[in-house]
Amino acid sequence: TRGNTVFYMLNSIEENWEEINHFLHSKNELHRIDSINLDYLKAVTETLRPFEEAITTLEGENNSTLHLVLIYLHQLKKSCESNYCDLDVIRRLKEKLLFYLDTTVNKNITMFHKLALFLYPPTNKLLLFSNSEKQFIEDECVRHLKSFQNETPTEREELKATTSPVSKKAKLFLDFVE
Repeated sequence: TRGNTVFYMLNSIEENWEEINHFLHSKNELHRIDSINLDYLKAVTETLRPFEEAITTLEGENNSTLHLVLIYLHQLKKSCESNYCDLDVIRRLKEKLLFYLDTTVNKNITMFHKLALFLYPPTNKLLLFSNSEKQFIEDECVRHLKSFQNETPTEREELKATTSPVSKKAKLFLDFVE
C-alpha cells in the first residue's frame, strides 16, 4: 500500500544513511541531504512502524485476520498517543494519523469485526467494550448463529451442491446446525 511504500522508503534511507552520505560526499553533492534531519527521520520511521506491521499482518492471504482488525486498530490508536518527549513534528504526525484512524478506518468497522473478536478465544471477554455493547455483540452473535438453523432443507442442499469457495467455507457449519 501507499502507506507502507512511504515507510519502506524512509526506513531504507535511515538504514542506508551512512552509505548515502558517503556516496554524496564522494560526488561533492552533500547539499542534497543537508536539509534532512536524521533524528526527525528516525522518529517518523518509528511512528510509522506499527502501521507497517498492522498493514502487513492484516493483508495476509493465508490466515484469517478479521478478528485482528479491532486489536490492531486499538494498538495503532495507542501508538498515536502523544507523550512529553515527542518532537513537535511527531506530535503533529500522530494527530493526523489518529484523525485518519478515527475518520476513515473506524467508519469501516462492521459488526462482523466485533463478532470475529468475540469468537476469538483470547479476546472473547470484549474488555474494551461497555457492558451494553458486549451484550449487543453477544446477542448479534446468537442471532447470526440461529440464522443457520432457520435455513430450509432446500437451502442446505443448494449449499452442499455448490463448489464456490465461499460456499465451501459455509459448509463447515453444516454439522453444527440442525
